[in-house]
Amino acid sequence: MPASVDLQLATLRKNPPAGDNWIHEIKFDGYRMLCRIENGKVGLITRGRLDWVNRFSHLASDLLKLPIKSAWLDGEIVALRPDGISDFGTLQSAFRKKATNALMYSVFDLLYLDGYDLRPCALADRKRLLALILQGSPARVQYVEHVEGRGIEFFEQCKSMGLEGAVCKRADRGHQPGRGDDWIKVKCKRREDFIICGYIDPTSRRNGLGSLILGAYGPDGALCYEGNVGSGISARVEAELLLKLARLSERRAPFSKSPPRAGRREMHWVRPELVARVEFQERTNDGLLRHTSFQGLRNDIAPSSVVRAQ
Repeated sequence: MPASVDLQLATLRKNPPAGDNWIHEIKFDGYRMLCRIENGKVGLITRGRLDWVNRFSHLASDLLKLPIKSAWLDGEIVALRPDGISDFGTLQSAFRKKATNALMYSVFDLLYLDGYDLRPCALADRKRLLALILQGSPARVQYVEHVEGRGIEFFEQCKSMGLEGAVCKRADRGHQPGRGDDWIKVKCKRREDFIICGYIDPTSRRNGLGSLILGAYGPDGALCYEGNVGSGISARVEAELLLKLARLSERRAPFSKSPPRAGRREMHWVRPELVARVEFQERTNDGLLRHTSFQGLRNDIAPSSVVRAQ
């Protein structure tokens, strides 16, 4: 059994691919999480390779009830609203309140099982076996269903239901670590992760947080300015952010090119170590974000993995 496995990541596209050799799943708005089961122990591994099993003791006990001895599972930790749709804000609230018992583990891939490395096998076969394993599983561990072919119709249905988007996967391919074209993500809502590079003072008061200055790494590895976000930050989250940002204070902007300007308001720079999930409506002609809304911090991914979507 491998000590670790690398994630397969999806490439962002505007439209879903056509063809019957693709399967289509609902895109969740949560934390990507690998699960390692061996010798009666469970590990829940984030994208940053941290083991968060102590945060999800309820899931660990549920996963040990599965009819397997050793396995690597791939899925996402999500919080569901009453209408059954995953919601990142609800997930963040559960973490702040340390009330994670209601969180779900939505499993969409099986990479290893009881002595067999399944990564070379076709995804359709891996999912077929996964569905058998998860039959009758505890309610907080759920199998992610999919649709074969009909990608455009599936995506339109996702939009009509107000979902995050769709993930389209080649059914006939083995597991391919890293980001490639075998997995495609198509978003109904424009939500991406950005690095917090600083903040701007508010206009109406002396102290506090007016907006966060956002960045992302370009194809050349340079940290580039992406825009700002100020809406969606509650008073409680603002206080928490200011404490975190104070510990990361820097004198100079972390961008490789000239930093943005904020008029008469003062700008404060920080080390690029925090990642924020941001919803936005569009980009300007020069590529900056417009109509932004803060969704929460991402504690499960490394800033170095935040690369601007092409």
